[in-house]
Amino acid sequence: MLDDAGRRAVTGYLAPDLVLYDELTALENLDFFAGVRGLPTGEASRELLARVGLGERADDPVGTFSTGLRQRAKFAFALQNDPAVLLLDEPSSNLDDAGRAVVAAAVEHVHGRGGIVVLASNDPAEFAYGTRDLELA
Repeated sequence: MLDDAGRRAVTGYLAPDLVLYDELTALENLDFFAGVRGLPTGEASRELLARVGLGERADDPVGTFSTGLRQRAKFAFALQNDPAVLLLDEPSSNLDDAGRAVVAAAVEHVHGRGGIVVLASNDPAEFAYGTRDLELA
């Protein structure tokens, strides 16, 4: 049984209430959170930003990002610890088709490793990411 720290170590999280620091670059945000979480910084953060399509924007302040680019940066945060459990709330919100492909690939990666993805959404397109549906009324 995992304690609280153990559960945090294996869980990735993306939700509308997740806020990054506007004055920091995407890279600085990821490196800050990686340091807090005891994860590798620098090149690992750059690679993750490239994976979510922000490689060219790594050194730009998050405050200059559109809502879709902010969502991608938040997704990089959620994937930072290569989670076994990925908690997603409206993950494709404000994303274009390329951004939705990033979400689909990440969900497939976690599933492919035997991980668990819990996704809350009102978007029927996101239902395709799941293997089981639970409708709350």
